[in-house]
Amino acid sequence: MRHIVLRGLPDVVLLTGVPENRRERRRGLLGRVALGQDEAMLFERTRSVHTVGMRFEIAAVLLNSDLEVREVVQLRRWRLLLPRRGTRHVLECAPNVRLRVGDRLRIDQAGQPPRPAAPVTTQEPASFSSARFTPSAASSESEDA
Repeated sequence: MRHIVLRGLPDVVLLTGVPENRRERRRGLLGRVALGQDEAMLFERTRSVHTVGMRFEIAAVLLNSDLEVREVVQLRRWRLLLPRRGTRHVLECAPNVRLRVGDRLRIDQAGQPPRPAAPVTTQEPASFSSARFTPSAASSESEDA
């Protein structure tokens, strides 16, 4: 799970977990006893969430692609939030989160741990180049010996 800091006005700072694979997305907040006032979980590319099996209520903050708040829905335990038009991401927060429709969130890069760099691809040394070694060339060299 990746961790970021989301900032909004007025003085909203949320330490946010972002699930990166199916297993993390499926688990979400399940198994947690509570969610701190400054904690959240951001489900990217999601329009709907549920609270089935959860032990506490949440606020589902529906965001558009620019991380602008479109709606804040209070979800009790064992509820399903159906997809809403214009929603691109869902932020699960504590029920008394101080976000309102129209607020825009931004990702604080300073709070985000560095992601692993993409692997550097280098050209193979000439001695290992597949262009120089072919099965037919290898068999002709062994016949000459």
